[in-house]
Amino acid sequence: MLKWIGRLLIAGLILAGAAAAADRQFAWLRGWDGHGRSFDLTSLRGQVVILTFASKNTRDEASDINDELTRHAVAGDVTVVSVIDLEDIPGFGYKTARKKIADADQPGIIHHLVDERGALRRSFRVDPLHEVPIFVIGRDGAVLGQFSGEEGLPQALALVERVK
Repeated sequence: MLKWIGRLLIAGLILAGAAAAADRQFAWLRGWDGHGRSFDLTSLRGQVVILTFASKNTRDEASDINDELTRHAVAGDVTVVSVIDLEDIPGFGYKTARKKIADADQPGIIHHLVDERGALRRSFRVDPLHEVPIFVIGRDGAVLGQFSGEEGLPQALALVERVK
């Protein structure tokens, strides 16, 4: 009986590990850019992708991080995708915020996505209200590393250099 319980526990851990591994695949990310055009992360398969999240509270930090990331993206087969959380933007400022997001795109280097109601933020279980989450995604769509804020930027860049 004890042996059977041990086997069930091991099987449960294996299934939990498989579910966690599947959860680490972000190829399903879909969103909208500032122009209202749809965007699907699978269009970048085969490239190293750096995914960041920002909100009105972390926009300055996110801007600095994205500037540094795009400098590295220009040097290789790397694309930056920045998800901007507009959930807390008041209605009168929303149109202006979308236009700024649209104007900030640099095709082939950085894509900015609008997270209108925080759905992408919640689905990734991140909180860009306090720090800028940074994900490094490999050519196959698997998350290679997750970092946080300007403190995590050097480690994210080092990982990108190793995998590109």
